[in-house]
Amino acid sequence: MLDNLKVSHKDPQEVTKFIIAMGRIYNKKMPATRGKVHNYLGMDLDHSTNGHVKMSMIKYFNKVLEAFPEKLNTTATTPDLDYLFLILKKSKEKLLDKESTRHFHHSVA
Repeated sequence: MLDNLKVSHKDPQEVTKFIIAMGRIYNKKMPATRGKVHNYLGMDLDHSTNGHVKMSMIKYFNKVLEAFPEKLNTTATTPDLDYLFLILKKSKEKLLDKESTRHFHHSVA
């Protein structure tokens, strides 16, 4: 399956040829956006300044935080704690239910 490509070239005609070729292979019209600013996989990519690109995921992170079903209100100095992947049998923490697990995976994957 072909999905979510970011293609660029100094000659815009080369990009057009590539889109047409992919459309022939996958037998459909390939949607495309052109210009200096794009959203790609949650990243805002701004090529407005020649020779530079500005990247941001702030809009994406805000969307994830707004959509997440429970309030996230704790902090950690590092996500790499010794017990990160351990599930303690006597832990008072509950595992996520299936719907919350699906939502969490969708948000961070």
